[in-house]
Amino acid sequence: MPKQTLARRVDELERKLSELWRHEGHLSGMVIKLSRAAGFDTSGSALEDMPQRKAILDAIRFERDFQDKKWGPLERQNGRDMFAWIDALREEVDESSDAHFQGRKEDAVVEMVQVAAVAIACLEQLAPDNIVDLVMADREKG
Repeated sequence: MPKQTLARRVDELERKLSELWRHEGHLSGMVIKLSRAAGFDTSGSALEDMPQRKAILDAIRFERDFQDKKWGPLERQNGRDMFAWIDALREEVDESSDAHFQGRKEDAVVEMVQVAAVAIACLEQLAPDNIVDLVMADREKG
């Protein structure tokens, strides 16, 4: 990963951690929640025992960075709405499906990485600040 990209991510993580610290009042657990939500490997986490998952998340991060370089940062994309993101996701899923049915397994997998990266871009733009809490509460419902 390029040093500038890593430095940008560290700055972003520090900013978000600072915001969480102010709002939550305690650091314990917040670092892990934020790191996991951002897709970062955390010491002692299950990701250490799952090299394939880490490789997949690295591929998604690479694709997401590529999208920013290709299309520009989300701030310059004039705020797509949810329907536009859903259309983009459908297009990527269709491309993966086509590749799969044509017997091009590796292409299908690459397209699925693009699906994940587009979904992340959507969430980066549209998700509320408390997204981790929302997901955790939804999982606790059962």
